[in-house]
Formats: sequence, structure tokens, C-alpha cells
Amino acid sequence: MNEMRPEATRAGSGTSVTAGGVPGTRRIATGLLRMSPLILTAMSQSIWLAALAQSPKPLVTAHLDWYTFFDAGRKFVRGEIASIYPHAFTTYFWVYPPYCIYLTAPLGVLTEPWAYVLCAVAQAVAIVAALLLIRAVLPAPSSTHVGAFAVVLASMPFNMVVILGQPTGIFVLALAAALWTFSKGYPLMAGLSLSFLATKPPLAIGLAFFFLVARQWRVLAGLGIGFAVLLASSVPLGLERWSEYRSTTQRYLDLVQTDLPMWKQVTMYAFWRTLPGLARLSERERFVLWFGSITPLLVAACAAWDRARRMSAPPWPRLFGLGVLVTIAANYYVFYYDSLLLLFPGLAWYLQSDRYRSRTCHRLVGITILSVFVIGYVSVYLVQGGVAWTGPVLAFWLLAEAWDLFGLSPGDVTIAPNREAGGRGGHAALRPHTVALGTPAS
Repeated sequence: MNEMRPEATRAGSGTSVTAGGVPGTRRIATGLLRMSPLILTAMSQSIWLAALAQSPKPLVTAHLDWYTFFDAGRKFVRGEIASIYPHAFTTYFWVYPPYCIYLTAPLGVLTEPWAYVLCAVAQAVAIVAALLLIRAVLPAPSSTHVGAFAVVLASMPFNMVVILGQPTGIFVLALAAALWTFSKGYPLMAGLSLSFLATKPPLAIGLAFFFLVARQWRVLAGLGIGFAVLLASSVPLGLERWSEYRSTTQRYLDLVQTDLPMWKQVTMYAFWRTLPGLARLSERERFVLWFGSITPLLVAACAAWDRARRMSAPPWPRLFGLGVLVTIAANYYVFYYDSLLLLFPGLAWYLQSDRYRSRTCHRLVGITILSVFVIGYVSVYLVQGGVAWTGPVLAFWLLAEAWDLFGLSPGDVTIAPNREAGGRGGHAALRPHTVALGTPAS
């Protein structure tokens, strides 16, 4: 008798059947369905490229956020360092710390078109590299990762980061590198990776605070060493750069309150500023309202971090994602393109569903993730105004995550029953050092 082949063809049907009896056509259809979100990516990028092609002055049309870095790089290469920080605010101006100036040098030796191409391609490559690092940290079947990554690449923040040439992709890569090195048991290297976020200080300060709560001293040491190196690198540029940076930052914060569109931001502050009926409030009253609304978020996140870190195998990817959530939602200003950082709590939710104590919390978080995805496209591509609803949605997401994490008992390793190999959450659901990453030495 002939041995049964792993794959055979059903007689007369022409349909390939696997050993498990699943038709090959169904498998192909499932794969295509997982990739379908990329249709949004293709549409977004095609619309932008068509706009450039139809513009009588495509270079002027393409003068978006990347031009700030190109202009700074050009001045740096020419030796015009004193003119990098704006003396009068125009459309594009430099508001980054002095040590960031070095990063613009490659753009300064390129022509405008090639500088834009480099900015856009660098962000796309950095994000793909970050996703590969996350894949190494969160084990799951390849098909599951493909579907999750397709959603990330189809999101509004990803498309806008590529179009605008914003360095958010580099921040995502730095965070992914930190999570990867932390999972491998190298907390000092994780801190060094996180120190790159000092190029955007509000992001670095937020995450550093939570590693302080978790008493991850080696992470904090690495962050401090990296930051010290960055500070030392700025000395050759002249100490007066720091005075210029301070005055520029203050003027920029004033612009955030008065001139910059609040609908482009994803914070609780933006929500209160755009909510109808609050326009009559003074800036001081708005600040009190904002601070009062983020205080419960900070308390909930700190309580969850402190509780979960006591577990035998803390769910570090989820805790990492919770830190990202509160850093964005509770910040003073975070623009929509930086919400790409939400891929960390989003992927942890999808790939570590077995780590949730409450299925209700897991479903609620899923609803908020879908809401953030939809609100992003509607607000940026369609409405371009109105209430900044992303802030309160993120707050609800944060509270649901914190509640579930706080409910975990110190001995918990896996809450839900282990699923068969190949299910979402992966075949290693009962191995804490694979799924929960264990606890690197502090």
C-alpha cells in the first residue's frame, strides 16, 4: 500500500488539500485576507505620489516635516551652526536638542529630492526592522505575525511618517531594540537603546519614570550613560546652542497653546482643548483640568507596574506597552504621527492574549485599538478638525490594561489555558522565559 502523501489533490476537483484536510485555496484566501490591510497603505501612498506628479512644483509640495531636518543638515554642513535654531519662527523650524544636529549631516550633502527619498525610505526600513525585532521577542506563528504587521503598516501613523519624513520610525526602532535587549537579559544595553529617545525628551522621560517604578536600575544606568554621551557630543557645537534650544522650546510650547492645530494631537490635553463648550476657560483652568484627568492614569499605570513586576515572570512586553500608552496619552503634546509607537501595546495585546486575566478586558482593549485605527484615518484624511477623540480612547485603553495587570497574582505565569501550537499566543504559552521574558537581573 502506498504511503499517504502530506499533500494530495482531491480527485476531479483540482483543489489542493493539506494533511490536515484544509484546502489549499482556503489557506491562500486566509493569507490574502491577512494581507488585505495593506490596501490602505497602497492607496495612501498612491494618492500622495499622484499629488506630487500633478503638482506644477512637486518639490514645493513635498516641503513637509522632513525639510526641517534637511535645512538643519545643510546649515550644519556649511558651518552655519548659529543659524540652525530659528530667530523668527517660519513654517519649518528646528526644535530638537543640540546633539540631534549631527544626525542631519547626511541630508546636508544631498539634493532636496534625494534628501526626501532618504528620509522616507529610512523610516520605512527602520519600522520593518523594529517589527522583526518584536517578532523575536513575541513568539507566534509566522501567519499571525504577518497579519499583525500588515495592520501596523496599514495604519495612518505609518503612512504619514513615510510621507512626512518624520523620525518616528527611528524612535520605534530604538524602543524595539530596547525591548529585545531587555528580553535577552541585557538591561544596560536596553537603557542605552532607550537613551536615543532623548532626541525627543518627553518620550524618554515618560519611559524612564516607569523603569524607575519597576526598580530596573541597570536600565536607568544605561539610559543615564547614553544621555551623558549625547550631552558631551553637543559641546563642540557651542554651549550657546543650549540657550537657543531653551528659548526655542519655550516659544514652541506657546505655539502649542495658541496656533498649532489641536486635532492633529492624540493627548488628553488636546481632547480638553478641542471639546466644545470649554473655549471660555482660561489656559490655567485648562491646565488644571488636564492635570486632573491624567493623574488617575499615572496612578493606575504605576500601580500596575509595581504589582506586575513582583510576579515570578512579569509580562514585560505588556508593561512596556503600558509605559508607552501613558507616555502618549498623558503627555502635553504628541502629534498623530508619533502614535505609531502604539504598535508596542497593540502587538502585545494581539500576540500575548494568553497573558490576560480577564477576557472582558482583552475584548475592551481590542475595541479601543480598532477605534484608534479608525479615528486616525477619519481625523487626518476626512475631517481634519473637530474633537481630538484619540486622547480619551487611549485613556480607556490604559485603564483596561492597568486593571487587568493589577489583577494578576504574584504566582501567575499563564492565565488562559495553553492553546495548541499554532494558535495565537504561540506554542510557548506556558514557558515564562519565552512569553513573559522573565526578569533580567537588576
